[in-house]
Amino acid sequence: MMYLRKVNLLVMVVVASFSATAAYSASLCPPKEELVTFTTSDGVTLHGEVISPCGSSPSDSFPTVFFLNPFGQSFKTYKPQALAFAEDGYRTFSYDPRGWQSSGGKISLDYELLTNDVRQAIDWVTGHYKTGRIGVTGISEGGGLSMLLSAVEPRLSAVAALSGWTDMVHPALGHTQRLAWNIVLGTLITLFGKPSAIIEEAFQHWRDGTPPEPRDLMEKTSPLYHLKEINERRPPIFLANDLDDTLFPVNQAFDFYDKLQGPKHLQINRGFHAAAAITTTKERNKEPWASVHKWFDAYVKNGQPSELDGLVRVSFKNQQGVLEFRDNALREPEISTYYLKQTNDGYELSQTAEESRLEPDLSVISYPWNPSGIISGIPLKSALENLRDLKTVSVPLRHLKRPYAIAFTAKPITTDTTVYGVATLQLSLKSKAKKGLVVAYLVDVDENGEGKLMTHGVYTWSESDALADGHFRFKIELYHTAWRLASGHKLAIALNSSDPEYQPPTLLRYGYTLDDTEGSLRLDVPSFTEAVN
Repeated sequence: MMYLRKVNLLVMVVVASFSATAAYSASLCPPKEELVTFTTSDGVTLHGEVISPCGSSPSDSFPTVFFLNPFGQSFKTYKPQALAFAEDGYRTFSYDPRGWQSSGGKISLDYELLTNDVRQAIDWVTGHYKTGRIGVTGISEGGGLSMLLSAVEPRLSAVAALSGWTDMVHPALGHTQRLAWNIVLGTLITLFGKPSAIIEEAFQHWRDGTPPEPRDLMEKTSPLYHLKEINERRPPIFLANDLDDTLFPVNQAFDFYDKLQGPKHLQINRGFHAAAAITTTKERNKEPWASVHKWFDAYVKNGQPSELDGLVRVSFKNQQGVLEFRDNALREPEISTYYLKQTNDGYELSQTAEESRLEPDLSVISYPWNPSGIISGIPLKSALENLRDLKTVSVPLRHLKRPYAIAFTAKPITTDTTVYGVATLQLSLKSKAKKGLVVAYLVDVDENGEGKLMTHGVYTWSESDALADGHFRFKIELYHTAWRLASGHKLAIALNSSDPEYQPPTLLRYGYTLDDTEGSLRLDVPSFTEAVN
């Protein structure tokens, strides 16, 4: 039996929090809808729906799009998009995976098995309908499956993976459990699924705190570790992810995109996991679906290259507009380096390394709750408020309570600056505790001292990470961001030891003391100091 890692079982699978089941507006001759069933090779009956252009018959050949479900959702989730594609001359197919909704069997997180289910769905459709080129798309778990399928299925002409994972070995920066997502995913399994022994066993691992499964199992379910096969086949791959996705951080999407050798497009939108794709499922002309239609029209319908090939689009978090680059002209940001420094007046981000020396009492204390005052640093709140209305979360640095958290602030910048990319924080700390959590928040501080959350990162350390001198030294990669920082504003980095978004490594009180005897407390921020269109 395949055992899944602790609660990272739930971090590895995918969820969509909304359902988009409203019917697409009917034309005078609406598409033809057929409820169908097919049986897998191991005898599981799966239910789904074929939607074809108006007045068509199974012998009519059409380009075909397969929709793969988000975790816990019905095949009806994609109904508006399926109808829109059918009106444009496509045939579409979507179904409930095993263990969910109308289908039989038990929930499985064996992604080799689930990928084979998709291949058998393609077999069934192509055996019952005359089919042209084939495209596959999906949100969340469906996005991850789409990319895994691209490594093994030669019949695919294009893939559009929306908020899917690329790397299960590192599903979260610092290997840190996502407490909020674990609750959501567990609730979906309980309410809408048919849990199998593998799911029940995973919950037992969670309760017992048993060790993780072998690395080779995680590699097997990671598209990143199938790049050789994917690049040999070179299917056109469209990736869309969200800036505040803490389930499958956007950093891994950039890394995967960079390694793809075939036709490719990357789109990064505002919001939390899968939100951009789910909230626009009813809209064919809003992103990311507008670009999915363009991608499939080119590669699936017409068999021609897309104008989107080689294009990267990243939304700003705090204003309208996007950063847009071509692969062959991708801009490398400048790196501004700061050192965490303690002075008589407070805590600074200093650009002078040799002055960066900290007193030994500069410590962060954690309890099971969060008494730091940085209650607005919750990443999920940031993502929710920033999804559509460009609302950014306030970070109350002026009211921060020590020793529960610390904030270091730089001098005001003199030029409007675009922060773009992955900021990294190198830390050196000491602790008597055997394990602990560091959450780092990158903050935009205005002239009035009010802070806004730009991005954040997290790292869980344990005694096994300690060096011979007793120090813990590591690097935190904050989540990729695109943020306009106005002249006169300041950068700040706040360090905390708990956040309701993340599962604490222990419910006991623990603390750590920052140490810079090696000058290793360093923040690197990528940015453009000139205007970017």
